Amino acid sequence: MTYSIIGSGNIGSALARQFARKGIAVAIANARGPDSLQLLKKELGAHVVPQTIEAALTASTIALAAPFTAVSAIARRARRQVDGDSPTIRPKDRVKCC
Repeated sequence: MTYSIIGSGNIGSALARQFARKGIAVAIANARGPDSLQLLKKELGAHVVPQTIEAALTASTIALAAPFTAVSAIARRARRQVDGDSPTIRPKDRVKCC
């Protein structure tokens, strides 16, 4: 199973810290790109891997830690269904979008 976090603000960074603390590999992505996440990677270690949003969307489990106003844009970009009851994009639940 692979994990990724989309969003690197307070919530995304806190999630990444928990994954790193437990020694679980996790990708993290934001709209600014992987280069903007290098300080976070340096702080948290090798378990946290900066990626593009497109690469992060290929994980089997994705935590969406982005502002609510960005959810639609991320869903359109991913062309996947966003479960409105939880902050998770489920890659296998495809729907027609846009």
